[in-house]
Amino acid sequence: MTEPQGAAVRQMDPAQDLDHYLRVLHYAEPHPRTAAEWYERERFMASGLRRFLIGERAGEIVAVAQVTDVDTPTNGVTARLVVDPAHRRLGRGRAMAEAVDRFLTERSPSAVVVGVAAEDEGSLAWAERRGFRPTYRMIRSRLEVAGHDASRRHRALQALDDAGLEVRVPDNRDRLYLLYNELLQDVPEESNPIARAVFDAQLDHPGFVVLVVADGPAWVGMAVVRPIGEDGAWNAFTGVVREYRDRGVARALKVAATAAVAEQGRRWIETSNHSVNARMLAVNRALGYLPVATTQFMQR
Repeated sequence: MTEPQGAAVRQMDPAQDLDHYLRVLHYAEPHPRTAAEWYERERFMASGLRRFLIGERAGEIVAVAQVTDVDTPTNGVTARLVVDPAHRRLGRGRAMAEAVDRFLTERSPSAVVVGVAAEDEGSLAWAERRGFRPTYRMIRSRLEVAGHDASRRHRALQALDDAGLEVRVPDNRDRLYLLYNELLQDVPEESNPIARAVFDAQLDHPGFVVLVVADGPAWVGMAVVRPIGEDGAWNAFTGVVREYRDRGVARALKVAATAAVAEQGRRWIETSNHSVNARMLAVNRALGYLPVATTQFMQR
């Protein structure tokens, strides 16, 4: 254990630290909301590097940090650092950053990516002083399932049917994996293919909703929605083959997924979209998604 700048930094022990870790994390990020959701996410994400640190002062957890592997950039990592607002400008963040940097020196990634609330000018400047440069923005949006207009689902699916297309549950994991990686090539900042073992582990998770749109024998779009806790869901991916865009495919996938989530008794869905993805942002707005946060991603 080290104690630079008046803060002791060590690895988190979930058994004794997790509730306090989440308390500090929630100053910047609402998910996971509970310890149960954290353990669920870790079972779901348990691949590659995942390191959690805490910073203490007089026995109180005042700062937290996380370093995890990412698929893009290749051999890259993502880092998150949050300091309790009551302990900012006291060297706590510097202590955590130094501990993370020591770990990164050992890990030697190709790049480090961090996300900062776009309106948090102080944290943006803090990251820039440490060599991070702005790259892209992501907009998180939320749909209250209870307020979802069922007639939208009927209209969207009817329009798809009129075009000779159909939403269905996929019956071939190999085809689904190939389609996912094909569509991933058009997602900004996420073009690297996902490993098959990781893909399968995700889809085997209970409560996942996976749908495709078929044009005869061809699959031309897909959506993946995963559960969050007992009452929420995350629209993890919606993609459409280029030749079928602007034909209502994404809209139909989203409304069908919303119906499936509602049948599970879930109350809301959240999703995140690149700020330049005007098509999908427009689809979300039309379906009733409301923006709740914008994250500025930065890279070093």
